[in-house]
Amino acid sequence: MSIKLPETRGPVSRINPKTLLLYGLPKVGKTDALSQLDDCLILDMEGGTEMYEVMSLDCKTIVNFINSLKALEEDVKSTGKPKYKYLALDTIDKLEEFVDIEETFKFNKTAKAADKVTSVTELGYGLGYHYIRTGVMKYLSRLSKLCEFLIVIAHVKEKQLSKGGVEVTHRDISLTGKLGSIVCAQTDAIGYMYRGDERGSQLMISFETTDNAVMGSRFKRLAGQKFPFDWNTIYIKNDK
Repeated sequence: MSIKLPETRGPVSRINPKTLLLYGLPKVGKTDALSQLDDCLILDMEGGTEMYEVMSLDCKTIVNFINSLKALEEDVKSTGKPKYKYLALDTIDKLEEFVDIEETFKFNKTAKAADKVTSVTELGYGLGYHYIRTGVMKYLSRLSKLCEFLIVIAHVKEKQLSKGGVEVTHRDISLTGKLGSIVCAQTDAIGYMYRGDERGSQLMISFETTDNAVMGSRFKRLAGQKFPFDWNTIYIKNDK
């Protein structure tokens, strides 16, 4: 099969993020925001949807999560298309825990008694972390095929850094080792959610790229922007 090489620039084929990563401090309003998005199924890993009227699946255990994933895959296989426009993983932090459990079980199944571990992270040379990274990314790949748009919710990790003798707070997603940077590299947009006024009533989102936080977007209309949280601004109509 021959491949025709392009001679001119092609048109924009996608204007909305296929995979969106949202993170913020606990109780900032991440799950509440998801509850306001139509045609969104939430994979509830931490019980956060129990106070909202939403479409959700109870994924608080690894068995429930795997069964829910299989049910979604079977539905897509039978209908030929995703049942939901949006699929929200709430949270990826819990998915990392599940993968650790899964990979530890698989390792111990074939390991000698003296070599068994309570977590694959105990394995030498970072091998266990490699297993976890690979497992999480495989699950994210499977989930992305079950919807038009995948929304990944993460907790925030704050740490104090010294820059030029000044202490600054750096915000990152709360994942282990290199997993956070790998997940970020695979997403189209990363938004930090926070309360923007003195009373803490206005939910904001930032896609600004700074030295003190992990944020940004491949889409020019979102890159470098911060605004009151609004799904209609993040996902605009007429995506091809």
